[in-house]
Amino acid sequence: MHNLIYGECRDRIKRFEGVREWLYYDDRHKLTGGVGHNFTDNGIPGKMVKKWGSDWVFREMSVGRIEELFTYDLEIAFKDLCDIFNFDVFEEFPFNVQAVLMDMCFNMGKKSFLSFTKMRHYLFNNLINEAAKEIRNSKYWRDCEATRLILLSHNIKNVYGRAEENAKFMES
Repeated sequence: MHNLIYGECRDRIKRFEGVREWLYYDDRHKLTGGVGHNFTDNGIPGKMVKKWGSDWVFREMSVGRIEELFTYDLEIAFKDLCDIFNFDVFEEFPFNVQAVLMDMCFNMGKKSFLSFTKMRHYLFNNLINEAAKEIRNSKYWRDCEATRLILLSHNIKNVYGRAEENAKFMES
């Protein structure tokens, strides 16, 4: 993944997820911490726990551990997208589309992302505006924060309105 798209994804996801040094239950009642890491579905990495007598307990969520976990989660989302679209196909998507797909896959995971069959079909056929409409017409759209998804759909829909900017980015 190009460093600019990686940086954009990190910034965007952090902005919407927030960074928490404690564990909490999200709106779907999933144990979460760091930058939106879902411990309920994704487990607890070995580095996050330590032996205390006969029990295992959480280590503190230091900034370094949070960043390490966040990087791991981003790498999983990128790998999942490359599995779904094929690396060469994913790399050909415009910058904004890649950022939106990374955000969605990070947020919902591969299994839920795969339910967007029409959106994926439109993307494979380079029908960006139709893909954006599929996001807007989804249960995911209704369930998530409107401001986050309005931004995501807007970025996909307007990608060709900024074709010159994207072309310059792709050349660099």
